Amino acid sequence: MAGAILVGERGDISIGTIPFTLIVNRIRSSFLPEEGDVAKKVFSPIDDGGMDVISAIDLSSDEFRTFAAAVEEVYRACNADGNLIIHESVWREILDAIQMDSRYAVV
Repeated sequence: MAGAILVGERGDISIGTIPFTLIVNRIRSSFLPEEGDVAKKVFSPIDDGGMDVISAIDLSSDEFRTFAAAVEEVYRACNADGNLIIHESVWREILDAIQMDSRYAVV
């Protein structure tokens, strides 16, 4: 069993079940209360569909940047705590996909 993070233009990132659960839970917890609408969209496949997937595909540019900021914050926090090393390659793949999406650079 595995999960997937659907970023958008750069495709899907497949992740083993345990890293997926850990990464997704960390991302979920990093959204601010006022960003709840974006989090709801991202986590809808899990929360409403029971799938092991989160998706940023249908996010607007502003929403995508909110998602990107949440992921980047988790990466920074985990890196500072020294907890990131185990899944470093997965995090790099996620961050690379986010940064290569055209919505990331839109200002």
